Amino acid sequence: MSVTRWEQGRADIDRLITQGRLERVAPNQQHAQVLLEQARKAVQSAAVLATTDDTITAFTAAYDAARKALTAILVNQGLRPGSGEGGHAVLREAVLAQLEPPNQPAVRAFGWMRQIRNSSAYPEPDGATATGREVSDAIEAAQAIIQVAAKVIPVMPVYGR
Repeated sequence: MSVTRWEQGRADIDRLITQGRLERVAPNQQHAQVLLEQARKAVQSAAVLATTDDTITAFTAAYDAARKALTAILVNQGLRPGSGEGGHAVLREAVLAQLEPPNQPAVRAFGWMRQIRNSSAYPEPDGATATGREVSDAIEAAQAIIQVAAKVIPVMPVYGR
C-alpha cells in the first residue's frame, strides 16, 4: 500500500511553513539518501573520537549525524528548515509532529543533544561542555535517529497541500 498524503502532524507542518520556519523545496529522495550516508559516517567518526579526550568534537560529530538524518527526512518530503533563527530546533519539531508516536524517544533526544552542542560550541567561561557519558549517549541517540530516518524515508510521501 502506497501512502499518498501524510496526515500526522499536518497542522503543525502547515503552521511551521506559514511562520517561515520551514520552507518548501523540490523533494529529493536521492539527496535524502546522501544525507543519511553522511549521517552514518558522522556517527562512525563520533565513535572514533569518543576514544580520545576531545569530547566536544566527538559530541559535535554525533550531533551532526542526528541533524543530517532529521534533515534527510524533511528533504525527502520537499521541506527544509527556514533561513531564520532556530533552524536546528525546527528539525526536531517538524519530525516529531509527523512521527510521534511511535518514534518519540529517538527524535526527542535531539532536544538535549542540541542544548549540549550549543553549550559546548559556544561555552561560557565557567560553563560545562560535553562529557564522555554525554558523548556515548549522543552516539546511541544519533544511531537511533538514523534508524528512524532509514525506515521512514522510503514510505513518507512528498509533503503536499
